[in-house]
Amino acid sequence: MTKKEIIQDLEKNIYCRIRPSRIHGVGVFAIRRIPKGAYPLVSIRDVPVIPIPEKEILNNKKIPGAVKTMVRAFYARQNGNLCFPAHSFNQIDISYFLNHSKHPNLEATDVGDDILFRAIRTIRPGEELTADYSTYSD
Repeated sequence: MTKKEIIQDLEKNIYCRIRPSRIHGVGVFAIRRIPKGAYPLVSIRDVPVIPIPEKEILNNKKIPGAVKTMVRAFYARQNGNLCFPAHSFNQIDISYFLNHSKHPNLEATDVGDDILFRAIRTIRPGEELTADYSTYSD
């Protein structure tokens, strides 16, 4: 990105931040009004997934308990495996912090290799952003 593109991105496209949530631990919150139809979040999905047996992680004494707790909170389980994206936990995007709701204010839309989250209605500053996990995740 150029200097001009960075400034324009800050002016027009940055809507959210992470902070403590009443729903669950940490969540994503609007820092300014998000109009209905806007796309405040993009999750990059074109990352290979590496399944690792859950026991290998949870029984590994070198992995701190706090890290195991985060792994259980963020990564999907399938057939006794934890499904890890092929990058460091330190590189997860803000969409990982979306909390689930059966009455969400965002909907997930597949666009190529990405998932875009579109505002179903206008979202007020300070409001937590939520999504229905069943619409974009097994």
